Amino acid sequence: MEKTEKNYQKLEKIVKDILSEILGIETTDISNSDSLREDLHMGSTDITDLIERLYQKGIVIEDDLLKEIDTVEELIEHIVNYGEF
Repeated sequence: MEKTEKNYQKLEKIVKDILSEILGIETTDISNSDSLREDLHMGSTDITDLIERLYQKGIVIEDDLLKEIDTVEELIEHIVNYGEF
């Protein structure tokens, strides 16, 4: 397993755990293809909370970039490719 795939799997778990806490749903109910805003019904407060919780885990993502990210998978891929963790 290459480093990027390990990072992806690690981040996928972290992101889904945080989303589960914020939204009050099971991680198994969160699909990588889910839209943060449409499928998961996240508002700006939820997204800010997501960014803060990622930051608390040492994952840095710029607020402005989330405007361009739609799905859970896009978020994870963006962090793997461009984020700091």
